[in-house]
Amino acid sequence: MEVRVVGDVCGFLHWDVEDFERLYGPLVPLLKRRLGVRDAEDVLSAFFQNPHAVRPALAEPRPVRFAGPHAEELNRYVESGLVPMGARLKPPLLDVPEEVGARVFVSPCFLLSLFGTYGRGPWEAWRKNAPDLPIPRSVGHPHAYLRRVFPQAVLDLLGARGPLWLANTRNPRRGRRRNLTLAEFAYWIATRRMAHIDAEMGRLEAAELQKGG
Repeated sequence: MEVRVVGDVCGFLHWDVEDFERLYGPLVPLLKRRLGVRDAEDVLSAFFQNPHAVRPALAEPRPVRFAGPHAEELNRYVESGLVPMGARLKPPLLDVPEEVGARVFVSPCFLLSLFGTYGRGPWEAWRKNAPDLPIPRSVGHPHAYLRRVFPQAVLDLLGARGPLWLANTRNPRRGRRRNLTLAEFAYWIATRRMAHIDAEMGRLEAAELQKGG
């Protein structure tokens, strides 16, 4: 069956029920049936707490075929279990002289690759690109686990200065590139939401203004 949705693959780990229904509305009834749950919040809870459940719910017993602006990415995930590791957030370029050297060079969306395939490739990519976030294969609730091991100093900076400021800091361990993936991951750890989705909803600008960033 073909389902037209407006969300990308990351929304399956974005904890906001209203956003989830907005992003995937036509898909929700099918997911409720396949997961045997009552409503959209139950679907999102199942996915957020256990990303292992996402791909099987989309692929079994018959694969969902997606249409819409992110159809290519979604269909690739259903077929292969893989998603890109790069940043989704595209913040304005700010002149931020500070450096933050935490080694988190993957988006939180990449967790879907870790738990969407049995291949070694995603785990090797994680160890290489996120060495400051060690995670065991058998972890039951990735967000809860990663919240305990995520660098607290980065979360403190996020709380004090905001995600757009953090995204514009430079990483001395990555050729002084901007910390886009680090900001995305810190934001997801702190809020349980994807920064680029909140940006699309107009939430990040308001947060920055409140902090004076």
